[in-house]
Amino acid sequence: AERIHRRDFGANDFTVFRDKPLLVEKYGMLPADVLFLLEKFSSGPYWTVNNINRKIGNRLRRFWGRVFESYANEQVAEAARQSGALFISDPRRVDNASVQVCDALLLEGDALIMLEYKSSMFSAEAKYSGDHLGLLGQIEQKFVREFEGAKKKGVEQLADAIKQLFAGSGKTVVKGLDTSLVRTVYPLLVTLDDLGGGLL
Repeated sequence: AERIHRRDFGANDFTVFRDKPLLVEKYGMLPADVLFLLEKFSSGPYWTVNNINRKIGNRLRRFWGRVFESYANEQVAEAARQSGALFISDPRRVDNASVQVCDALLLEGDALIMLEYKSSMFSAEAKYSGDHLGLLGQIEQKFVREFEGAKKKGVEQLADAIKQLFAGSGKTVVKGLDTSLVRTVYPLLVTLDDLGGGLL
């Protein structure tokens, strides 16, 4: 009760149960919600290390992004292998290997899925307070662009990647990818945070 009164972001905020998903009973423990318990296993270590101090938190976030990208690529590569689709992780331009087009490409028939992975985590306040403008601001900051003139993120990276691949007709931009076969493009932003699971 003390924790809820100290930091309550509204009726949608179950942070106290997400943080401590097990209820202690006389003969053992019961999960307040099985999904909260599973979420604690997956994101609990991240938040524990992140909250040690700002310097460690910043280092963790940089490292976590690479780990998440590697994990996502492993999963998509295995699915592509089983279906016979073409998967290219970390696609680079043939004319400039220092430029990454996007995080990954998946070609299935005439459909091209262009992937960007984002490990950004959203605050409880942004997700559960019911302030839709605050949430929109966080989404734009983490998935579009932090501020005017800043580095592109997520959505803008995907838009730029599409332009790179299809600007010059018939020109090979990424080794092993024939864009003349592509009829449909699906830009896909894969997020570590279960942002879509929150109300609003």
